[in-house]
Amino acid sequence: GRPSVRYRVPSFSADGASLAYVAEVDGVSRMVARELRTGDERSFGEVLVDAVFAWSPTDAEALAIAVRPDSRSPFYEGVTILDTATGDEQVVYEGRTFAFWWSPDGATLAVAGAGPDGFLWEGVDVDSGTVTTLAEFIPTPDFLTYLQFFDQFARSHQVWSADSRALVFAGQMVEDRTADGVDRAWVLDATGEGNHVPLGNARAAFFVPVGDS
Repeated sequence: GRPSVRYRVPSFSADGASLAYVAEVDGVSRMVARELRTGDERSFGEVLVDAVFAWSPTDAEALAIAVRPDSRSPFYEGVTILDTATGDEQVVYEGRTFAFWWSPDGATLAVAGAGPDGFLWEGVDVDSGTVTTLAEFIPTPDFLTYLQFFDQFARSHQVWSADSRALVFAGQMVEDRTADGVDRAWVLDATGEGNHVPLGNARAAFFVPVGDS
């Protein structure tokens, strides 16, 4: 009963007790966190164009949000962590954002940001805000479609490994484009310290969701 065209999909908190979505509050589109048991709502900020968001998998009060400031742009503006209990906000990523995902341990956000020749894989330490650039990449058409709707597929199609140490995607690395233009699945070391590993030819690639066998 709270329709809005300013977001795509709601998000459940880690403990399943709250639901986040966008709704009009006193005539203004805002982020809303609703406690399902009591129906109590808390509203935050203003969503001028649209927003994407996801709860931390380990913190039932931490909500990562990216807001699009311009309807003509495919990118969102940075990523902010909202404490839905206090209303405190922490900007952890300031670059142009296409997609983002929480690591299973809740310590890191993987961001697909804007690069000079493609997209950037960047790891963001949630506590410190330290950003580590992992690679610049060009996704396959199929993986690009996934990126465009990442918030709808984040739980069923995982880019993070279960141990929060690796990321996977399908496409080409800008620094290592093959002469034959072959798209491959790549496993990236999310710490930024190890090597990135090319696998077989692929149009899309994902890890098994955490908790599944």
